[in-house]
Amino acid sequence: MSLINRVIQRIEMMLVKALVERVVDSDEIQLVKISGLAGETMEGIERLQNYGLSSSPPAGEAEALVGFLNGNRDHGVVIVCDSGAYRVLNLKDGEVALYSKHGQTVLLNEDGDVEADLPGVWSMGTGADFVAMAAKVNILWDAFYTMFSSWTPAPQDGGAALKTQFTANFPSPPEDVSSTNLKADG
Repeated sequence: MSLINRVIQRIEMMLVKALVERVVDSDEIQLVKISGLAGETMEGIERLQNYGLSSSPPAGEAEALVGFLNGNRDHGVVIVCDSGAYRVLNLKDGEVALYSKHGQTVLLNEDGDVEADLPGVWSMGTGADFVAMAAKVNILWDAFYTMFSSWTPAPQDGGAALKTQFTANFPSPPEDVSSTNLKADG
């Protein structure tokens, strides 16, 4: 084989599209098992991720682009990984979405708002809804803190002293806490 042919072969071997078969996420660097060209299977391939964001791609469903330095198949690195089955579709120019295969999404939309769809926790809401809810939770926390930092157990009075403390420390009825667009799911 000529030198030119060997160089061309190395270049051709530098990148491969592969299916993620298994993910090992128990060490500092995530490792994956991939299947690539013509049934080629490799284990212990490092999957690099962006700082501050960590994910575990769905095994058997996610596709990866794997790079091999100098076309050497002894040490591959997953450069990027995706699963089209769960990707958020129809994003507008400049929008960003965080999503999982379990149906949760957080969208930074074109209006500058944050939309979250978190099944099992909260239904759809915007950033303003989260800020409003956080403010109301803070009011409740302050009230509980005030109430319990000064409260001393009363004699057996059927809870009358606790009811008095509770009523005196809450600035609004509890139903006011749910007056945002965020609703508990389920």
